Amino acid sequence: METVNIYPKDQPDTFVWVAYIVDGEVVVNRPTPKGYQLYAIAAASDPKLVILEGDDRLNVTTGWTYADGVFSPPPGE
Repeated sequence: METVNIYPKDQPDTFVWVAYIVDGEVVVNRPTPKGYQLYAIAAASDPKLVILEGDDRLNVTTGWTYADGVFSPPPGE
């Protein structure tokens, strides 16, 4: 069977489109497949983006908290 690639501009209604705005200017217009809507929801909720470094790159995951520049695991972990 031959693989068929679907490009966002070919079927725009099958994607959630998110514009990333910095200082009032659109810097990225990124389509996200509707099956991955959590990414679009997170992006639309005015998130704080933090570049992970060191051990945080592999340890930090959903449910951790971030305060005063420090990531912390959920209670009990």
